Amino acid sequence: MLLVNSGLLFEYFEIRTNFVNSAYARKGSIVMKKTEKVERLVEAMQKLILKMQEVDNTCLMLTQDIDKKELALISFIGRKEQVIMKEVADFLEVPLSTSTGIVDKLVNKGYLVRHHSQEDRRIVKVGLSQYGKETCELVMKMVNKMGVTILDDLTEKDQDALIKLLEKVTTNLSRHVMAG
Repeated sequence: MLLVNSGLLFEYFEIRTNFVNSAYARKGSIVMKKTEKVERLVEAMQKLILKMQEVDNTCLMLTQDIDKKELALISFIGRKEQVIMKEVADFLEVPLSTSTGIVDKLVNKGYLVRHHSQEDRRIVKVGLSQYGKETCELVMKMVNKMGVTILDDLTEKDQDALIKLLEKVTTNLSRHVMAG
């Protein structure tokens, strides 16, 4: 499930737009076209983020007792069926101790179950409870419906290009956001 921190993305795009505007303002009409493209991109991304947040908010209204990060974790575990705590920490991009607290809350709320590996008792595995599976299924139906809607009017070639470009953009943003 794709959950978005819109404040950070809006801030990132605003910074990038200001950078592009100041860096290219001296170079004439070719640069204006670049600046106009950046502005169009920022506007399109902001609109997309708002639409994605509508889906997120609908999912959160259905669950009511969890936040976006917890909902994303439930979806992540639902796709994998079972994960170890390190995978939880890596997915959430938090320390292991923080991920343990988040998992504890979701176990207490009835979304997750935790058990020790039979091969190595030191390894803790986390999966969805029946309630967690039902919640995950409902959320994934909504998210998949959004995905189908996005791809519906695109040709097969455009669908592949869009997915490839989004993967590149995500990788690029991850590098730049992490770098500062």
